[in-house]
Amino acid sequence: MKRKIIFLISALIIAVMTSCNSTVSSDIGAGREISTAAADTVADATDDTAIDAATDAATDAATDAQTVESMPDTEKVGSQNTQPSDTELAVLSGNGNYRPKVFMYHLIRDETYGVYEGLFVRPSEFDQQLSILDELGYEYLFANEWRMTDKPSAIITLDDGYSDNYTDMLPILKKHGAKATVFVVTDLIGDDNYMTREQVRAMADSGCVSIQSHTVHHYGLGGMDSESIRAEFKESIEILESITGQKVSSLAYPGGSFDDNVISVARDFFDYAYTTKSPSTVTEYDFLTIPRYTVSRGCTQATFRSFASY
Repeated sequence: MKRKIIFLISALIIAVMTSCNSTVSSDIGAGREISTAAADTVADATDDTAIDAATDAATDAATDAQTVESMPDTEKVGSQNTQPSDTELAVLSGNGNYRPKVFMYHLIRDETYGVYEGLFVRPSEFDQQLSILDELGYEYLFANEWRMTDKPSAIITLDDGYSDNYTDMLPILKKHGAKATVFVVTDLIGDDNYMTREQVRAMADSGCVSIQSHTVHHYGLGGMDSESIRAEFKESIEILESITGQKVSSLAYPGGSFDDNVISVARDFFDYAYTTKSPSTVTEYDFLTIPRYTVSRGCTQATFRSFASY
C-alpha cells in the first residue's frame, strides 16, 4: 500500500498535466487513461490526507503546463504570512540578480512500468535539457545552496530515490558537470526499484549529488500532528546523515502536502523546503515553500526553454 500511495501522489501531478508538451493534442488520450487509472487507485486507497495532497499538487502542475511563464527578476523572495529567517536575510543581502530555476523530476529511464508513464523522463530528454541549461550559461546549485546568483542558475531535484537516479541519471549529470539533489524516502531504501544504501552513499560521494529528505514514510504532512511530523523529519535526517556522512538541511514535502504547522516544525529542522507548486502560479514564497517546475516525459525542448527563460 505504501508504494501505491507514493506512486499515486507523484503520478497525479503528471496525470492531470497530460504532458509537458506545449502541443498536447496527441497526448490527450494517454493523459485521460492515466487520470482514469489514478482515479481507480484513489478509490482503493486509504490515506485520505495523501490523496487530497496529491489532488492539490496535480492542480498546480496542470496550471504549470498551461501557463508557461517565468517570474520577473524583480520579484522578491518572501511570504506575506511568514517573516524571513536569518538564512533568508543573509541570502537576500547578496548581490545576485538571478533567482534559481528549480526543476522537479522523479525517474530518468526509457522503460516504464505501471500506468504513470509521465513520471519516466527519458535519459535522452534529460540529456537534452541539461544541454539547454549549459547553452544558456547556467550554473548548478544543490537544494541547500539556494541563493540569488549573478548568472542564471538551476536546481535539479528528483523525488523519492529511484534506482535509475543512480544507474541512468548520474552518468548524464557527470557528462555535463552538473549537480542535482535527490530527495530520498528513507523507508523505501533497498526496496524494488529504489536505491540501496550503497547507491545512496555512492551518489553522495560522487560530488554531483546531494541527498536530502523526503521524510521516512512519504505521508501527506498537512493535518498531521506536530509530534508525528517531528518524528518524520528527525528520523529521516538521522538515517540519511548516517549513510552519507553529509548534512541534511533540505526537504521536499511528500505530495506537496503542508500547512502552517508543518512549516513551523520544518523551520526547526531545515533551511530550505520545496513544494510541488509551480513558479508560474506562485509569485511570493519563503525558503520553506520554494516552488518547482514539473518536468515530465515528452517535455519538448521549446517548453523546457520557456521554463529556463528569465
